[in-house]
Amino acid sequence: MNVGKGVGNKHQAVSHAALCFGKRSLFVERQEPRSNGARPEAPVHSTLRGGMLKITVESIGLPALSAVLGKKTQIELEGTSLGDLVDQVTRRFGHEARQILLNRDGKLDLSVQVMVNEEGFISHDDLRCKLLKDGDRVRFMLLVCGG
Repeated sequence: MNVGKGVGNKHQAVSHAALCFGKRSLFVERQEPRSNGARPEAPVHSTLRGGMLKITVESIGLPALSAVLGKKTQIELEGTSLGDLVDQVTRRFGHEARQILLNRDGKLDLSVQVMVNEEGFISHDDLRCKLLKDGDRVRFMLLVCGG
């Protein structure tokens, strides 16, 4: 279980928890009462309202992936997590996308890094726990090491 740090001041503490159950993610948000005792309304994830998320997907340093899905494309995500997006991209774009993105075990290849918006690289272990929201930008990048 990944638990984020609380956010806010001494009158309002917010904590987030992402609970992963295999291919499903459940987002739980708990907001502590404000100084006046009122609880702010918790946001509802758009897929819980029945909508699909529009995610911009970019390929950087992966010319073979760019050839398959374009340097930048928009995908209507049927799930909620980054892992769901990887699954959907590999289903939608077929064998070529699977060969580029996944290793022999069907997991994201270690040479491929993923960034959501400007948050930095997402750990491969956290793909199922990282929830996306409508309008997010996901970048698949080739990890290059050397010196």
